[in-house]
Amino acid sequence: MSSFQEGLDAYERGNYETALNTFRPLAEQGEAQAQFKLGVVWECPAGPFAESGSGKPKFLMASDTLCDH
Repeated sequence: MSSFQEGLDAYERGNYETALNTFRPLAEQGEAQAQFKLGVVWECPAGPFAESGSGKPKFLMASDTLCDH
């Protein structure tokens, strides 16, 4: 399994597909940082889904996870 840092490194290189593939399983396991970054990737102006506005649910998921702790 990939680590959060590997996803972050991919994001910083502009490799959004790898970042998404790294953050998604971590986010599904409830890792709030990965949920947040998944939302960031989806909302990134240069990212693959920038015009869809699909990141908002990921931000909300992350905030719910963080508030549960």
